[in-house]
Amino acid sequence: MAAKASFPSTRWSIIRKAQAGGPEARVALEQLVQRYDGFIEATLRRARRPPDLTVDDAKQEFLEQLLKDLPRVVEGRGKFRGWLSCAMHSHICNARRRWWAKRNPGPVTECVDFLEPSTTFTAEHELLRSFALDTLKHAAWLQRNRSQNLERLEALRHFLPGPDMNFEAVATVARRMGLTAVATRKAIHDLRVQFRECLHEAVADTLDPEEIWDEGAASQAVERELRQLCTSLFPASSSEAAFVR
Repeated sequence: MAAKASFPSTRWSIIRKAQAGGPEARVALEQLVQRYDGFIEATLRRARRPPDLTVDDAKQEFLEQLLKDLPRVVEGRGKFRGWLSCAMHSHICNARRRWWAKRNPGPVTECVDFLEPSTTFTAEHELLRSFALDTLKHAAWLQRNRSQNLERLEALRHFLPGPDMNFEAVATVARRMGLTAVATRKAIHDLRVQFRECLHEAVADTLDPEEIWDEGAASQAVERELRQLCTSLFPASSSEAAFVR
């Protein structure tokens, strides 16, 4: 059998630090929350919370509970995003049961419908979309931290979601930067390649390690996840997401 991944999943290494306890656990938890913040907030905002539980309070309570529950997360049993969804479902349902029990004697109602219905797409689609946006932000953060020319990146980053280039806009930016149009188009191309690499890394970072046990499996798993995330962002067409390929 082939050896396990030649590149470890950073997200799971952070989870293991959070599980270990001690001073590093809180820092690791903060890193996880930063990475999944949009997804957590969007889920709790759409959740059927008790009437007296605000989104901010629900989030604070959930994060406190998350630190206690992280030791139960087992690597190799699916994406961490899926575990987070189940944990939030359980947390909100418990809050609803406590709220109901204080006001109504007798049996506590079961918590079946966790999310409020959506008027546009399904609630699950909208949550996946929030996670896709988080992933794009993380990829942009990776690119910015690795950039050797932040001024050029800032000047050209609005060209990243290609594939088409507005030649007049490119020429305008080229004059402003003191470059030729050809050199500017080459710089845009290089930034797009770099962003795709960062995006693939950001996606691979969230996958179950069992999905990326070698480079071939990792590549296929990343492409599947990217297609799903792109569909959540551009449900009518995937052409707008050409920059991720």
